[in-house]
Amino acid sequence: GAKHGIINSGYRAIDSLSIEKGYRHWHADLRPDDTPLESGLGFTCKLKSLIPFQGRDRLEKQKEEGLRRRIVCFTIDEKVPFSVRGPFRRHSVVPRA
Repeated sequence: GAKHGIINSGYRAIDSLSIEKGYRHWHADLRPDDTPLESGLGFTCKLKSLIPFQGRDRLEKQKEEGLRRRIVCFTIDEKVPFSVRGPFRRHSVVPRA
């Protein structure tokens, strides 16, 4: 890789690279009740094939009915907040539905 300018990077680079790609981290971004469609990871499910998998019926139903919630990523131009709480809207913490 050296001839292409590829160098070693720190392990934490995985975090920022996954954010840029739109992938989610199980340990920080996702909960057990988040579906692949809500998480932006629907492409990982073979819904256009006949391949069976656990939860397929639920995902097909959710896709047909439409999403009621969606996990999104946004950027801010100010200092990076460090908090265990979520973002604020109108002086209140925005709940994670």
